Amino acid sequence: MCDIHGGFVTFDVSRLVDLENGLIDRRIFSDAEIYDAEMDRIFRRTWLALGHESEIAETNDFFTTWMGADPVIVSRTAQGIKVMLNMCRHRGGTVCRVDRGNAKLFLCPYHGWSYNPDGTLKVVPGLEADYRHGIDPTQWGLLEAPRVATYKGLIFASWNPEVEPLEEFLGDARFYLDCLLDRVEGGTELVGGMRRWIIPTNWKHAAENFVGDSYHAAATHASIMRVPGLEGAGGRVKDVVGYQAALDNGHGVGMWMASEDNARGGYGHLAGIDDYLKSIQDQLVAKLGELRATRLTPVHATIFPNFSIEFPFASLHIWHPRGPLKTEVRDLTIVDKAMPAEMKDMLRRHCMLRQGPAGTWEQDDMDNWSQTTYSSLSPTARGLMANYQMGMGHEHTRDDIPGRIDNKSSDINQRNMYARWAELMAMDPPPPQVPAACRSHSGEISR
Repeated sequence: MCDIHGGFVTFDVSRLVDLENGLIDRRIFSDAEIYDAEMDRIFRRTWLALGHESEIAETNDFFTTWMGADPVIVSRTAQGIKVMLNMCRHRGGTVCRVDRGNAKLFLCPYHGWSYNPDGTLKVVPGLEADYRHGIDPTQWGLLEAPRVATYKGLIFASWNPEVEPLEEFLGDARFYLDCLLDRVEGGTELVGGMRRWIIPTNWKHAAENFVGDSYHAAATHASIMRVPGLEGAGGRVKDVVGYQAALDNGHGVGMWMASEDNARGGYGHLAGIDDYLKSIQDQLVAKLGELRATRLTPVHATIFPNFSIEFPFASLHIWHPRGPLKTEVRDLTIVDKAMPAEMKDMLRRHCMLRQGPAGTWEQDDMDNWSQTTYSSLSPTARGLMANYQMGMGHEHTRDDIPGRIDNKSSDINQRNMYARWAELMAMDPPPPQVPAACRSHSGEISR
């Protein structure tokens, strides 16, 4: 199988992921060749989460981030949201070197080529005196991601012009996402800025932990679960059952389901938030229906490959691979716009207390992910397969919730995620992105 550079990969995907027996080759968590193939075959092919519309609320607002190994600028223009490669088309310098802001022009500091917020080329110093043959400015704008879409405030983009529509990609995950994104009128927004840090782990360990690993909580978080007020996603609510739901495209969600006799049992998320949720019950029922409003509580989820949610903590995690042994994570707090200010601040504090580099829960997780990543470098350990057999043969479906369902402690969602990983990795990489003409409104260029 050829990679994007015209060479051949030396691994056989079918030998890396043995779904029939629930076994995964540990090399996928540290091998540089496999990582490079992931950047081509997964991160340049599918939809990637980038952030939230509230981060770029005004025209010319922008933030910088990543799409796989590619640095990008996400900019709100008069024509909508644009996502562009953060690389000058002249010599390849970084056009924007700050995290976020509002700019009417992006200036490359190398030779001074400058671009409008929509990526069109605006200024070329010495165009007439030095480029005596002339250049066509419409051909030299910033490279634009061909597909950009939003889902109820979340921003996604893809380098693949043939990628399926975003709502099709999300599929049945929308049933669960809407419990956070679309439960009241007015939508959502981010509060409290962004926590960003580097974890010495392979990106898949983080994604799989959120996609379906409820099993680790009792051991990993045993100490913090004994602290009053920090027991986790609502403490222990009576008459609830936990489930995992494996969804199309590698997505997965874990949830609590309250009994019909214990409606609103799933409201016990966090101290201080329960009263707010009860106050909006009528809106919840109108928006989500009785089941999701009163009994169903999504807890954790991953939208494969790079987006995870911790619902009770109002936490959005976006995973950015920085090599086979390193992952940059951006943690954001999401709230209802209509939520009272004191409730927004309370959720922000809950999110920061539990999640992030200093979070009481996530520090435990990061240590696990680091240990499992680096164990895969051991010459002896590389020959030992990782076990993903929990719950095999016991999945089922339900009439009231979508997905292939199993108990809370199960590897069903992890197997589902790696099935999608293997499917994409077995494909030839998509062709390199061909720069599209990037035309200014006037068709003119400054000299």
